[in-house]
Amino acid sequence: MTTFRIVLLPGMAADRSLFRQLKEHLGTVEVLEWVAPEKSESIQAYALRLSDRLKEIKEPLILGGVSFGGVVAQEMCAHLNPRALVLIGSLESIREVSWWLKPFVYGRGLVLMLPASWMQLGLRISRPVWSLCVGREMQMLGEQFVAADPVLVGWSLREMLRWKRHSQRNTSVFRIHGAKDRIVPISRVNFDVSVNSGGHVLTVTHPRHVADFLRDVQRKVSSPVAAY
Repeated sequence: MTTFRIVLLPGMAADRSLFRQLKEHLGTVEVLEWVAPEKSESIQAYALRLSDRLKEIKEPLILGGVSFGGVVAQEMCAHLNPRALVLIGSLESIREVSWWLKPFVYGRGLVLMLPASWMQLGLRISRPVWSLCVGREMQMLGEQFVAADPVLVGWSLREMLRWKRHSQRNTSVFRIHGAKDRIVPISRVNFDVSVNSGGHVLTVTHPRHVADFLRDVQRKVSSPVAAY
């Protein structure tokens, strides 16, 4: 079987710890971490900068990401030639988000007027409440959101709410999704693999399933016929 480089991006304002359990099951996974966005930088320009960090890779590339990381990975496909794009609890359109997030999408002008640091402060103050009401995956995301660079958080929110995929994509796409994802409901997406008890962050809660999925993607794209 062909040897691939598997490079994944974490979710919004998250870091490589999102893949700690996954790497225990599939040690070849590499993590491309976020860099500070430039002032008024578009997601397309940001994706180009991240792509430049992978231009030296000689092996066939499998590129992907978790949640917002999958969105940025889609934009990176315009500058790289990955053998496959993998979306892990991610989305291909902002229309795929849950109904309870729609007010944030349609009212994005008001949302984006709020400094990210205010949102982080609100979550920090309310931590004793929300930490009791959510599962461990959402607790982890909440903690990373609170601790992240406010500039990166603000940029990520702005670009996610404004995102419309501009890049042409000629790459095979493979999607794994949690059946209980409350942020991007599985009923709104076209998936290849579903995880019955999975939520939004499968790399944390179901790393073995994700590892098996990635191995299967490698097998499929090793064959030129199966890749497309």
